[in-house]
Amino acid sequence: MFLVNLADPLGRRYLKLGLEVEVRDPEAQAALSKYEAKIKDTLLLLLSSKTYDSLSTMKAKVELKQEVVDRLNQIVGKGSILRVYITEWLSSSTHFATCCRRKMRTVCFLTVLSGKRFTR
Repeated sequence: MFLVNLADPLGRRYLKLGLEVEVRDPEAQAALSKYEAKIKDTLLLLLSSKTYDSLSTMKAKVELKQEVVDRLNQIVGKGSILRVYITEWLSSSTHFATCCRRKMRTVCFLTVLSGKRFTR
């Protein structure tokens, strides 16, 4: 699971992405574990370089999947990674705030990733 800020102005957009990887053989699976830190670093840099608009179409998502396959194959060996499946996708602004006046005080509701409301 990856959670990154996207490269949008003011950093107000994020992407939460879950991936599953299909590998060629058990050796490729072992390589995924062996190079886990390098893979996370590579994918975090790739994902955080994207903008919200550049990921908004179906074509862009398919291209991103291929980019991930290419990056993984560079790390674990050419042809080791067959496919990447997106298992979770959530992209949005980091928060949404609504304020209202009630009985001479301001109540602010902040909806965050979990969808819970907090009152201040």
